[in-house]
Amino acid sequence: MILRSNRNALIAIAIVLATAGTALAQVPTVVDFEKFVFIAESPNVSFTRTVTDGVATFSGGNVLSGASQLIGDQTVVYANIAPDHSFPGCSFCQVKGCNDCSPIITMKFKDPVDSISFDLFNGYNGLFSYSVDDDLGHHQEFTLLPSIEGGTTRVELPYSGIKEIRVTFVPPLPPADPTYRVVIDNVRFYEHTIVLDPPVDEPQKVLIHKTRTDDAFPSPARQSQDREMTIKATLKNGTVSPAGVTAYFRVLDPPDTSPYVPVANRVANDNRDTNDQTSGRLTGTGILQIAGSPGVVSATADSTGIIQMTLTSTDQEAGDNYQIEASYDANFTCAPNCPKSGIITAWKRVYVERDSMFRQGAALAGDAAAGQNVVRVRRSPFRRGDTIRLVHGPYRDGTGPLNAAGIADLGYWSEAAVIDRVSNDRAADNRGGDVLTLVGPLQHSYGVDRSTFAGGTLDYLNDGAVMDLPAQSQFETSTGYLAGAFQLAFVEYVILDPQKNTHTALPFVDQIGGGQLGLFAGKWVENADHTPSPTGGVRFPPMLQNHQYLIGAANHINTNVVLGSTFNGSRANFSFIWVDTIERGCTVRNFSRNGQLLIFGLTPANVNGETVVHEIAHQYDVNPPESTTGGHCNNTVYPLHPSPNAGCVMHAVSDASSNDNIVAFHYITNAAGIDSEYITIRSSPDPLP
Repeated sequence: MILRSNRNALIAIAIVLATAGTALAQVPTVVDFEKFVFIAESPNVSFTRTVTDGVATFSGGNVLSGASQLIGDQTVVYANIAPDHSFPGCSFCQVKGCNDCSPIITMKFKDPVDSISFDLFNGYNGLFSYSVDDDLGHHQEFTLLPSIEGGTTRVELPYSGIKEIRVTFVPPLPPADPTYRVVIDNVRFYEHTIVLDPPVDEPQKVLIHKTRTDDAFPSPARQSQDREMTIKATLKNGTVSPAGVTAYFRVLDPPDTSPYVPVANRVANDNRDTNDQTSGRLTGTGILQIAGSPGVVSATADSTGIIQMTLTSTDQEAGDNYQIEASYDANFTCAPNCPKSGIITAWKRVYVERDSMFRQGAALAGDAAAGQNVVRVRRSPFRRGDTIRLVHGPYRDGTGPLNAAGIADLGYWSEAAVIDRVSNDRAADNRGGDVLTLVGPLQHSYGVDRSTFAGGTLDYLNDGAVMDLPAQSQFETSTGYLAGAFQLAFVEYVILDPQKNTHTALPFVDQIGGGQLGLFAGKWVENADHTPSPTGGVRFPPMLQNHQYLIGAANHINTNVVLGSTFNGSRANFSFIWVDTIERGCTVRNFSRNGQLLIFGLTPANVNGETVVHEIAHQYDVNPPESTTGGHCNNTVYPLHPSPNAGCVMHAVSDASSNDNIVAFHYITNAAGIDSEYITIRSSPDPLP
């Protein structure tokens, strides 16, 4: 008998489910072992492979192929070989190669099954007897002809609710060949369970809100509406049709396994949303609440054995999680081994518009209409032959400029131009400024911002002329840390594709601060409503929900000290990253007028990236009250972090910790409760702002 051995002390079989629309309970599941291919390693080595995600588990033997003396079966089979013995002619069945086989082949089923049958072969070249036992107490014995004579039988166990079968030899072993050789194949059974989708081994995200139409939910087949995930239950009722059968379901609250949560606090029923009466509820057509059993619902399967329902998540608390449990009885007597779904966790999704100032430029000092080739600017760095870019935005108050139809044009545009001549502007309103004569005419109009609230013009709101260099021409923000830092707070960050915006490059303006930041950002961020205020005057243009705005800029008005500035409120969430300050503070000794910055000698990109996370976190009002703390802390990262002594990214001081590539928040438990930016972010309103 020549066999090739693939050692398997434990093999779990993945079962292919019948497709929807089939009478599921009347279609048996068949395991024929063909999916397990032979893997040759070397002599004297156990060939072990485990498949863990099936409904049937086989242990005690090997997957074998090429069993030439099994006249009744030349396919892949499952068999055991006694320790310290081998099949004649089997090159991989050496003395040490089969040392953990058991005399018993055991079949275990994840859930009870009905009507099991399988092929049993005699592995000996002689008459021999075998026994079959199940966990319900049924016992059978079979005496089979020698293998070379096709010694085989079909074992039938026509019983319901079987979870385990044991197959072994009937003592004594033949004295001349004291080995046990049990061989099985083509195991057939009917499942008696409830299969839930999403499966137990596939965790899912359910978005609390998706506020754009140009992207997809994490699991589009299961979620098409905010907060709602489709749950499908497929009933497998043994040999009986599941149509019209009633099943029961309840929503569990699994422990929060976030790495910052102390192990002792990782307990069930810890979801933070306890007030929303629709959170964690199952609803749908035919879904009935069971009286006297809070949280338990019942439903009746359709003609294909399927029940479909909807799970509704929290409307605010990211990280709250749910798991659906199913049973054929309302008391869930199968617990804790009842069928379960994958864990479904509520996530937020936030979109970031990322804009950058050009590094050199000047504000326009007057209007320049399309077709003209002369542009007046404030004092500029330009010279003859420079390629510049003209950048236009709508008036800050949404009132203009007016287009040919007399309607306020709220668009953005820009164009490149080459300077033919630079001369001094002698006009009284632009002393020290320049007049740029271009090689060719302008294709669009540019000018000053005549918002009614300004009482004139404000240079930092005017259209701009900037140096259009091909490389390093903008103050760009580093967003490489952003997704990783916030995913532990169950916030998914999406950096908007700049190709979907009319512009992402802003005019150069140096040393602005205070209220100027809100006016500047309100003019230039594109994902916002720029129409005029219905009551007149200036307003902050309402930003799109769940959008945040990140602006790479030159220097704060308190120059050489501030690395980032954030405004957050009911109308907007935007952060400035002062990239010029960061770059020069890291590389120029005593750059600050107040002395050398603590970031001197650090890597600018690292400091930039950590500052981005720091400022975006400010948009969530972490570490309140802001009037006292400034939104900062003096803590290290959460205690279970691999580097627990590293500084929290919200630490008040920007020092060497801004360069350590450790971008995490703190988590402290005390008598007052939990103090953590993670929890503040998770509990922030959704959608923002």
